[in-house]
Amino acid sequence: KPIKPRVVARCLKNGGIELSWESPMAQLKNIDRYMIHFTTDNWVTLTQICLHRDVHRYEINHVQEGAVYRFRIFSFNKLDSVQSEPEELELTFLAR
Repeated sequence: KPIKPRVVARCLKNGGIELSWESPMAQLKNIDRYMIHFTTDNWVTLTQICLHRDVHRYEINHVQEGAVYRFRIFSFNKLDSVQSEPEELELTFLAR
């Protein structure tokens, strides 16, 4: 089973949220892709983004001030598309 990525989230001056992470080094060659799920309504609905294994950054634009964003980020392996446990983050966006 793949190791979950370690993710850092930060609010950007342009009104966005940036997620960045490093590949789990022990399994770098076996990671196939990353999947991001995020929601602002406590998982009633979610947005899903699939990213190539060489991508280690994602920016969400046009975020709502005061909204609570919840994220789950997974890594998937090449062999059988098994996903890691999710790295879970919660971030309240405040305008600067």
